[in-house]
Amino acid sequence: MGSKSYNPLEEELKGTVKELYVIGDAKAVGQANKATEEAAAVAFRL
Repeated sequence: MGSKSYNPLEEELKGTVKELYVIGDAKAVGQANKATEEAAAVAFRL
């Protein structure tokens, strides 16, 4: 658990996939329950 977001794949995947969603600690460091809520919200939009 760090205090910085960790997202090594976003730049690598940009332009190679139709849609890219960055969620959880890849987006911003926070609590696990918030990351789960964010993931559920994205899943419902799909």
